[in-house]
Amino acid sequence: MKNDKQGLQKLTNTATKIKKIMSLDKVTNEDIKQLSEKEKGKLNIALTKKFNTLKGVDMDKFNKQFDAVLTTETKMNFGKTTIAK
Repeated sequence: MKNDKQGLQKLTNTATKIKKIMSLDKVTNEDIKQLSEKEKGKLNIALTKKFNTLKGVDMDKFNKQFDAVLTTETKMNFGKTTIAK
């Protein structure tokens, strides 16, 4: 039972970190550095899902929000690469 609680706590912590990052006005590399590689992968999935639903002004806001952490390749072909320069 203890392992289940630790797994759930870890999942909750990851979700909280990702939610916090997604709520920032401008995301920087410093914000991303706090994440483990696994958490970065989950953030990338969350960003891809969000990006795929955006159009027009909302997409522009998203691009400005994450501009500092998206690679040029990611910006050109979002979802096929990982974040962080």
